[in-house]
Amino acid sequence: MMKFFRIVREDIVRSMYVSLPCMVVLETFYILVSVSFFSEMMNWMDLSEATLGDQLVYIFSGMKEYIPSPNVGFHFPALWVLLYALILFSSLRYMTEDLLGFGQKNMVCLKSRIIWWLSKCVGNICTSLFSFSLCFITTIVSVLICRSRMELTVSAQILMIVDVGDCLIQPEQWKIMVEVCFMPILVGATLCILQMMLSLVLNTVLSYILMIILLIGSAYYQSPYMIGNYAMVIRSRQIIANGVEPITGALFCCGLIALSVVAGIMIIRKKNILGEEIHTS
Repeated sequence: MMKFFRIVREDIVRSMYVSLPCMVVLETFYILVSVSFFSEMMNWMDLSEATLGDQLVYIFSGMKEYIPSPNVGFHFPALWVLLYALILFSSLRYMTEDLLGFGQKNMVCLKSRIIWWLSKCVGNICTSLFSFSLCFITTIVSVLICRSRMELTVSAQILMIVDVGDCLIQPEQWKIMVEVCFMPILVGATLCILQMMLSLVLNTVLSYILMIILLIGSAYYQSPYMIGNYAMVIRSRQIIANGVEPITGALFCCGLIALSVVAGIMIIRKKNILGEEIHTS
């Protein structure tokens, strides 16, 4: 057990180090998003009346349900897709690079590929959590700088910059704690683990492309089977009539993480790493 915790600690440190350039890009992205949010909101209200909840809805809103029509185009949710694309990219390289390098030595020392894989899963999730932590820290700092309200409430003016469509209740009544503080993080961690598992079978480029396709597909199709829908605030059932249920999304994500971890164990046990097929525990 001590070996496992030692390997996990090393993986967390090394994965953070490898993803450091991506984290710098992510932080720059978050700053630009905050500037964009306040620039738009100042056209509709005094910034002192804006809230932390307003900005988080702006970041994680996604897009309203798309209904194909000759008169209605598909408005690509660039901010939302780019956010997850950057987070996925930050955790893309570490596992495969470790697999071809220092990780082989760890496998020999541990005599267990399962421990190696589980350690990579923990490190991957920690990288994802750190990516979202940067988002929340940047958002909170920007709210303090602009002297806005440090509340998770939502202002009616958010409808001026986020196209919600036909909502069931007014923004002032939204309870967004789960939609902005839990589901985006859980979906992000799930996608990162799924991407890492696919990298064992395919390669990093193809696994990354598949995740981007999944994100775009989630924007195009509002369906409980498209995981990205659970990370879009304005597709929550409390906001729109046919929205997705966060509880269902949480169970779906946990199941997908478990499935990816188990699939990864089965793949890594049979994968030819040292030039021969070695089946270790």
